[in-house]
Amino acid sequence: MREGIIFRKNRSNQLLMYVPSEMESNLIRHIHEKIGHLGVTKCYEQLKMHYWFPDMVNKVGKFIQNCIRCIMYSAPARTNQRNLYNIPKEPIPFHTLHLDHFGPLPSLQSKRKHILVVVDAFTKFVKLFPVVSTSTKEVCASLNKYFEYYSRPSRIITDRGSAFTSLEFSSYLLEQNITHVKVAVASPQANGQVERVNRTLTGILSKLSEPLHHSDWVKQLAHVEFALNNTVSRSIQTTPSRLLFGIDQKGIIVDRLTEFLEDKNVNRVDRNLDVIREHAHSSIKKLQDANLQQFDEHHNPAKTYEIGEYVVIKNTDTTIGKNKKLIPKFKGPYVVHKVLPNDRYVIRDIEDCPITQLPYDGVIEACNIRKWTTFLIE
Repeated sequence: MREGIIFRKNRSNQLLMYVPSEMESNLIRHIHEKIGHLGVTKCYEQLKMHYWFPDMVNKVGKFIQNCIRCIMYSAPARTNQRNLYNIPKEPIPFHTLHLDHFGPLPSLQSKRKHILVVVDAFTKFVKLFPVVSTSTKEVCASLNKYFEYYSRPSRIITDRGSAFTSLEFSSYLLEQNITHVKVAVASPQANGQVERVNRTLTGILSKLSEPLHHSDWVKQLAHVEFALNNTVSRSIQTTPSRLLFGIDQKGIIVDRLTEFLEDKNVNRVDRNLDVIREHAHSSIKKLQDANLQQFDEHHNPAKTYEIGEYVVIKNTDTTIGKNKKLIPKFKGPYVVHKVLPNDRYVIRDIEDCPITQLPYDGVIEACNIRKWTTFLIE
């Protein structure tokens, strides 16, 4: 003890102040704020230069876990905490459809700015509808055409865009006797079938449309559909058209040599749809199992949350023209209202403590959730 202060020597024979338990929390707060809310390691290293108290690393870690600014603004240290859940595929065309909007796109020659993308889950057959807006009315009109051309599905999978969450769309699907599955907010991978098509659309439309304004993209949609539906898909080991119709389609571009060769092999190609579809179903299952194994090797299990637990959720601010570099990475706090299958949670405002004027009620995936403050150092 020197001048009323208890010291402890470190390995370098330097005197470190022995911090009373009553001062620990305030000291950690002071150092943490002094170094700009940096992480546990830097805060601990800064503390141990002049101070010592028992279990320093754990206490610093617990304090930073409860720092409001760090909860809201820090990106998660580990972003690979999630589980993969494969959607079971019925070996039947048009049993399940994946829907999404692609756009907005240039509209100099047409009022249409978006594409409604419809993908059959089993055959991977793609249909593209150019639409003026992403309204429910246009979605229903496009689906009516699809049902006339092909078939009405048993199930539709979409994101939580306003066109798909409206009462009008719910009523429409109820009338059509179609089950609606909505993926969690900010989880496009959950609707991966259509998201993969969207990624392909970006490249193919930019290459096929006129290079200056790309305003003739509507005229290219038939060409795009043909390309997507008549090339081999890795998951089914054949083309969507062959899996659906038993033959490949002939596109708007006349390819006499290819058509001559196809006619030569017309009797050599297996057209037994039962056999083709059984093989495709087996290929899908094999690929899903391989993807799951690879996914599990590179990811940790998703965190779990309980009903009534306070959390913050990933801040997905889509305001146009707003600089998003310094905005909070998370927003909240909210409360877990319900636990759903596949690591999804119903998140709502804390009772009598709304954050915004409109009440929040959303389904969020576990990887987009972070715990709110737990407890501070006694």
